[in-house]
Amino acid sequence: NEDKADKTYLSFSARIGSVFDEIGSAAWDILGEVLVNDPEAYIKRALSDAGIGQEVFGGYMDYTGEPFFVVVAKNTELNNKEEFLKTINDTLVRLKAEGISKKTLNAFIERTEFKFRESAYGSYPKGLDLFRMMLKGWLYGDNDPFKYVKVLRILDELKKKVNEGYFEQLLDHLISPSHSAVIALTPEPGLSVKEEKEQKEKLEIFKNSLDESGYDKIVRDYKNLREYQEAPETEEERDCIPVLPRGSIPFEPEPISNEINTFDGVKVVSHEFETNGIVYSRILFDISDVPPDRLPYLDLLVELLGNCSTEKYPCRDLIDEVRAVTGGIDFDLTPIRDYRDPSKFTPYLTVTVRSLLDKTEASFDLVGEILTGTDLSDVQRIKEVLGETVSAKSFDLVYSGSEFSAMRALRAIDPASVFNDMTEGVGSFHVQSSLYSEFESHADELPRELTSLFNTVFDKKRAIVSLSTPNGSYDRVRRSLFDVLESIDRNNTVDSPAVYTPSGYLNEAFTCASAVQYVALCSDLGETNDVFRHLSPLIIKTLNNEILYPEIRVKGGAYGAYCSIIPGSGKIVLCSYRDPGLLSTVNVFSGVYDKLKSSLPDAEKLWQLVIGTFSKIDRPLSVYQKMCRSMNFILTGRSFFDLKKEREAILSVSEADFKNAVRYLERIKDSHSFCVIGSESSVASAGQVFRSVNKLFD
Repeated sequence: NEDKADKTYLSFSARIGSVFDEIGSAAWDILGEVLVNDPEAYIKRALSDAGIGQEVFGGYMDYTGEPFFVVVAKNTELNNKEEFLKTINDTLVRLKAEGISKKTLNAFIERTEFKFRESAYGSYPKGLDLFRMMLKGWLYGDNDPFKYVKVLRILDELKKKVNEGYFEQLLDHLISPSHSAVIALTPEPGLSVKEEKEQKEKLEIFKNSLDESGYDKIVRDYKNLREYQEAPETEEERDCIPVLPRGSIPFEPEPISNEINTFDGVKVVSHEFETNGIVYSRILFDISDVPPDRLPYLDLLVELLGNCSTEKYPCRDLIDEVRAVTGGIDFDLTPIRDYRDPSKFTPYLTVTVRSLLDKTEASFDLVGEILTGTDLSDVQRIKEVLGETVSAKSFDLVYSGSEFSAMRALRAIDPASVFNDMTEGVGSFHVQSSLYSEFESHADELPRELTSLFNTVFDKKRAIVSLSTPNGSYDRVRRSLFDVLESIDRNNTVDSPAVYTPSGYLNEAFTCASAVQYVALCSDLGETNDVFRHLSPLIIKTLNNEILYPEIRVKGGAYGAYCSIIPGSGKIVLCSYRDPGLLSTVNVFSGVYDKLKSSLPDAEKLWQLVIGTFSKIDRPLSVYQKMCRSMNFILTGRSFFDLKKEREAILSVSEADFKNAVRYLERIKDSHSFCVIGSESSVASAGQVFRSVNKLFD
């Protein structure tokens, strides 16, 4: 029953270049950002000005033997197709004639080089990413697997080519493509119901075509499959898996580095790590007095910062300058829980800056420009960013719905999850979606609300600073950062903390045109003991490996399932994603204790699970991640001694310890709440289990 207006996708794509041309491939990567994905990308801006698409994305796709370039306009109309193609072509022809901004191209090259030198790949080891880069050409027959790894040589070549018209010449591949495609995806109301009906009819016809022996064979095969899936591992199978010997994992945790000082009333925490010449800085602004109903506006403000014009820079110039001078200026909203009482938390708006030491002053000048001079009166820019935010969240809700359903379920029992839901979850999406669909009626209100939040939140008196600097540069960096803080000394201290009240247990569903569900069940296990709190990571690993994977994925046919326990608490959430089931999954979740109690791991199996647990605990960390890890000990009140106790508890766990800890899971069966994002028919067939059923999209 959703409105099908402005729900069409339009895409233009063209085969370009060769996977064996490392210079061309790197150039097209940069053009993908310059033309399509950057906030002020040329094609994105032209399509936005023409009113085509709520969100525009795409770029260079080089994961196949025949790379291609694509431009997608999301949430538009089919009758815009010709204008869509004309706008793209006119923009490319103009850029070919007038030239692409050399400042923009050089800024992207500088950012690419910074990222390569920083070598921060999240939870992945650097070597794994280098292997992936090797495979790009090698997979398709190139004899030189190392050509894509020589990033600095490639970028040096591109720096020369910026002034030779090379990037403009590449545009010919899009202006007059040798092989291209235009695809439109249009919505059909009731399509999922129609397809489900057709599938049932096909199955009924097939069933009626079977004779007795054919029917019996299917039943027999299904029974054999279930027996195979439920059969325990044999000793021979277990012996096939190599296992680290006991004692191979050190009891001593990775060290933390925190030195606390106070300058002019501001707490500054420095972290001594080898930074490879890079300055890492974080300014955390306490926002604990911002009430829940203002959080969706604060989330929008975070999206606008760095993507709007300022007093000194037009938007495109600001973005170019940030890319040329820094490794990134990022804004984020984060709730930090109290380690002793995880029901208490302090939310922060965090400003993170990465830069090379010789660009420190210029980097902080840009931060100061954003925090003092951002133009929040540009209604058209606010609408564009709001539309992109709503569009991105709508995509994530359908394709990564487990995170959203988990957030929503946990808000029943956890105050910090109320914050999460209202900044990045379903609660935030519904407010922002309504603001966008009725934008004209909010056009006067939004700039005032955003400006009020801007002037309230960014204040020196709310700030805590975290720094990791190259040797001998701490004082220089701190002085430069404090110039920024002095410019935002607005005397807006934190008022009384806002109240974030959990909703209480409430089974709810959000329906959409989806063939699968995202199911999340949460439970408050009550007052737990230290054994449970220390062994929580091991309990999570056990539930994931021994119950959720075999029951939800293998037998249930879901894409996957996982659980999480809020550190230091008895609050647990279990989630499935891309799940054909609903009540069957809820039954598995609510019955995890009975299932685990009937097959508690023996000492050998328990050690295997310990090893798997430490693959996450001891994963490689980048310098920035080490810095954040250390800072969290300050913010949460957790001590290094606490960390050692938790680590030792897992490494020395006995079967009796584990049994003692998991007994708390029994409460899940009779005390839980769940949230489902999924198909209307599946939710309807679940009967009266939901107290609240709403459409995900109006």
